Amino acid sequence: MKINEDNILNDMGEVCSLTYNPTYSKNKLFNDDVARLNHLYLVTYGKFFELYDYFNPYYDKFFCRDYEKDFTEYTYLISKYQKYYLEMSKNYLKILENNNFFYTYFNCKRTYSDLKMKELLLDFFNDEGTDKLKIVKSMFDEERVSTSSLENLDYVGFCTITDTNIKPYVVVDGIQDKNTLFQLVDFAHEFGHAIEASYMQNRYNEFYKLRNLPFSEVASMFYELEFLRYMQRNRINIKDTINAINDFHSFTSSFLEGLVYSDTKEIVEDDEKFISSSDDFYVNEERDIIRPFKKESDKDGLEYWLEFEFYRPLIYGLGSYLALHLSELKKQDPKEFNKAWNYYLSTRTLMSYEEIFNLFGLNVDEFVSGKLIEPTIKQDLENYRKQLIRKNDYKG
Repeated sequence: MKINEDNILNDMGEVCSLTYNPTYSKNKLFNDDVARLNHLYLVTYGKFFELYDYFNPYYDKFFCRDYEKDFTEYTYLISKYQKYYLEMSKNYLKILENNNFFYTYFNCKRTYSDLKMKELLLDFFNDEGTDKLKIVKSMFDEERVSTSSLENLDYVGFCTITDTNIKPYVVVDGIQDKNTLFQLVDFAHEFGHAIEASYMQNRYNEFYKLRNLPFSEVASMFYELEFLRYMQRNRINIKDTINAINDFHSFTSSFLEGLVYSDTKEIVEDDEKFISSSDDFYVNEERDIIRPFKKESDKDGLEYWLEFEFYRPLIYGLGSYLALHLSELKKQDPKEFNKAWNYYLSTRTLMSYEEIFNLFGLNVDEFVSGKLIEPTIKQDLENYRKQLIRKNDYKG
């Protein structure tokens, strides 16, 4: 399965044509779109565009305005909700610990042809709603979906979404016609980004598209998890599915552990122990946290500002944790959930945290406690243990 090269060429031509007469009113970062499509072309065809130099006189103004607006809000959200992020992380990790969580990586045994993979994904998104099916099917039909080697990159898939609202592309690391369940899950994840991008195409979201960045992985993680539940519900390749569900919990725990670690009071680097000297912190340009520490052995009391990764653990940890809750809410009342979910997809950037929680009827304290998702997590881990026991008994 490969993206049609003509699509990339035509879309790049469209973006470049918009750079000829840049205007303030367009409010588009065409420069970024050129870079995105160039990256896509390089990954899928090993080619890139050597483009003429052009200058959009409004680019810096747009970029600085959006970045400042985004950065200020992001810093505010961390200051206001950091204690909730930390508490939910600790509670989720405690649930795993209480249920003897462990994970041993196993390669998926079964592979799927591109045709079978497409069939399963379309059937799944049909269950999610005809509007979701239409978006994903059109991407397949228009050849905007590809498996390519991403071996040298630090991710297993991506969705190319442009500021000029060209239809998205989805690329997942893999080999054509040899897709494991993990590749199918990655496609479900990236299609989640494409679906949300389609829902957000209105002038209000255009202006606020960078708001609520901590929720930027919720839709993708939700569809990733729901695809696994679809496979489990329909008893399709159940051994690999149980393994992949446990992998979902492993993925979630790794990022939530990162959030917990960002609040650590002691750290050892190069055989030196550093002790946290205050609760102060600031957010750097990468949206990670910088905190003050003192060397235990230092008598002068000098402060050292140490960096902790926070942004990636937050968006993927919160995205996965919230996806687990949304999945439970969907079970309780699918019809009402779908109404709320469609509204969320269309207006996420326009809502506050409180409005999002109210939309889904989520109680903040119960959400942080993990009470709603604990029974399902317990069953997931039990299914995994039973499968390993059967596997070992068979070997014995």
